[in-house]
Amino acid sequence: MIVRLGLRDLSGIQHKSRVIGRRISGAALCPGIIEMAGEPIRNPVTGAEHRVRIDLPDGFEFKIAEIGSASSSVKGPIAVELKDSYGQFAELHLSDSGVVS
Repeated sequence: MIVRLGLRDLSGIQHKSRVIGRRISGAALCPGIIEMAGEPIRNPVTGAEHRVRIDLPDGFEFKIAEIGSASSSVKGPIAVELKDSYGQFAELHLSDSGVVS
């Protein structure tokens, strides 16, 4: 898979995702540029996985998104570190040309 961002070729991206039943987790790595990982959110009282989703029946971007916890680290001129922040898992209906029908 080749991902292009502007004029930069990001074909070195390593990606893995895992779906067991309705449980989704995933990670992506582009060495020296970005690292990110996501997993289901946890109930703050019990620690059990807690399922939350956004359902957009008429959505153009996605129809259903599962919400999770995500961490990411971005290197470069504008470095960003996020730990246990917002994450979203969805089948996107977008491309670099816009909405995919």
